[in-house]
Amino acid sequence: MRITLLQTPAITTFILLFSISLPLHAKTILVIESYHGEYIWDSHYTQALKDELSEKHQLIFFEMDTKRLDQTQFRSQADKAYKLYKEVRPDIVILGDDNALKLLGPRFGTTQTPTFFLGINNNPRRYFKQGIPANITGVLERPIFNRTAVAHLNSILPTANKVLVLLDKGITSDAIMKDLTKKRRGFANSITLDIKMHSTLKQWKNSVLSAKDSGYDCIIVALYQRIFDENGRYIDPNKIITWTSQHTQLPPFAFWSFAVGDQKAIGGTVVDGYLHGKASAQQIMAFIASNKMPAIQTPMNGVFVYNEKMLRKWNLSIPPNLLKKATRL
Repeated sequence: MRITLLQTPAITTFILLFSISLPLHAKTILVIESYHGEYIWDSHYTQALKDELSEKHQLIFFEMDTKRLDQTQFRSQADKAYKLYKEVRPDIVILGDDNALKLLGPRFGTTQTPTFFLGINNNPRRYFKQGIPANITGVLERPIFNRTAVAHLNSILPTANKVLVLLDKGITSDAIMKDLTKKRRGFANSITLDIKMHSTLKQWKNSVLSAKDSGYDCIIVALYQRIFDENGRYIDPNKIITWTSQHTQLPPFAFWSFAVGDQKAIGGTVVDGYLHGKASAQQIMAFIASNKMPAIQTPMNGVFVYNEKMLRKWNLSIPPNLLKKATRL
């Protein structure tokens, strides 16, 4: 567990007087992360929160570490996070990702503390017995698999008719599985999307190595941050994506920007952690300005990213019209 405290810089007398006139001072913001700071998704969205909010607010971070810990420890991690909340008494709480909302959302729903979630792949209503409380709102997260994303993939790899999506196992992947299952029905005539979920490295490797013989045209590496070896030891995600990139016989693409890069995936229309964190920060700033909880924000359109080395490795190119909109990683 790591708790990080960012001190608020000095604030002018004018701003102090203005803040006092507001019903909510919002000096202290507690960010409860489902995962851990070394996880690229967390590091990206927390950096955005720092960039957007730390000038006027004190940010405190608590890591639940539920990617690496056994599921039996999740509840105790949530208890530690809530204990910190009672000690700190923050003005605002941010719950990062599904595990934090599932385990702590109902508790914060009984408080008066404005609570904002981000990175939620499931329907957030499923985490509350009687609907989402009035003091809770946030930003949803969805892998970008729509007509635009399919068009982007086909423009780079016209032969991509049968695609294998690889996921780890966990609450987030369960939600993504359901979401993609619904979406793929709309692309029945243009692309076949098969989804496989694995909890062990052996299972993951078998799917990667057998994908070409199974008739797939490419792989989309989705989530791989909760994979264990046969003895239950946690596997470094960087090793998984690197191994996949080195051993796959098919071009690898991605749903998240953290999976794109040298010895990673080629690219894709992705969800970006930094932009996601920035959207959450903007919600909070709008609330502080109006003292009104904003509506839950629907998923963003995503951005197209690519890696030049991986394009060259697979002898692929990006059409000029798409290249103009793309970000190189």
